[in-house]
Amino acid sequence: MQLKNMSDLNIYLADAVKKRMSQFDCSWSEICYKAIEAELLRLEAEQEARIQANKSHNWEAKRLNPETFDDAVIQPCLKNNNCRNKVKMLSDLHDNLIRELENCYLSSLNCKLSNLIHEECQVKILFPGRDWQIGNLQLDFQLYFKYPLPLERSENL
Repeated sequence: MQLKNMSDLNIYLADAVKKRMSQFDCSWSEICYKAIEAELLRLEAEQEARIQANKSHNWEAKRLNPETFDDAVIQPCLKNNNCRNKVKMLSDLHDNLIRELENCYLSSLNCKLSNLIHEECQVKILFPGRDWQIGNLQLDFQLYFKYPLPLERSENL
């Protein structure tokens, strides 16, 4: 292991482990380096396998109906597919999204994004070959759940 272009890293260990380590004359930096390198290789291989698995699946997207939100719960997952123990009602997520949209302002339309959802954004629109028309823009806000089809089903498509 070369010391050229190396960074410092502090590792915190239990006192008992540190005591056991002191019994041996080893290059603990090199041992830690090799262990970290091996773990990085394993994590990168897992990540690549997930990417390839995602590419090999056909995906299906299902529109989530707001009338059934009260029956569904969701569990947020991290990018590495480790789901947190925290679950939330899907209806709460939907309401939270709408509340967050209340804070977004569209300078191009001089209105809040929530106005588009509630059909309160009045505009004039000109379609080619027609006269100007006045009306309200509406954004149809929908949630979709996208998931991979089982491999045997996706292979038959």
